[in-house]
Amino acid sequence: MRKKIYMVAFFLLVVVIAGVVGKQYDYLYLANKINVNGLELFMKEKEVIELFGEEDSEVSYCMGCGPNMYYKNLGIFARLSETKQYVKDIKITNPKYDILGIKPNQNITKAQNLLEEMGFKLIDSDPIRLSYQYQKKKLTFEMIIDKQGVIKSVQVEYQVKKDNNIIY
Repeated sequence: MRKKIYMVAFFLLVVVIAGVVGKQYDYLYLANKINVNGLELFMKEKEVIELFGEEDSEVSYCMGCGPNMYYKNLGIFARLSETKQYVKDIKITNPKYDILGIKPNQNITKAQNLLEEMGFKLIDSDPIRLSYQYQKKKLTFEMIIDKQGVIKSVQVEYQVKKDNNIIY
């Protein structure tokens, strides 16, 4: 009888620990689900170039913005981490693509509901820029809309702590 009690207690302990750890890292699960025409967070620059080719370097350059990769003809922008050398930021303007089910030309209300269902919290809204920012741990999600509430661009960024400490 004691053996059964210990086994049940051990099983419950494992379930509780798995639940706590799982909730802590579910933002990584979401980050790994992001795929925009083959582009994913955490891809190396070389992999992105193999996928899309060289980007337009004049369009991609931004003083103090870190390494950027802009594919205007696809409506895809990627930003690399300055310290980790992988894709940490993806922005789309082409309604052909989505990030976690949210895409340009979609109604903002539907997108907000989707983000809230996934556990994102609204952290900023700017009525002048017409932008909304949501966050879930290290994932920040931003949408720029028009005056009718239609999304113009969708952007997701994985926060890299060492990058945030860089002063330009």
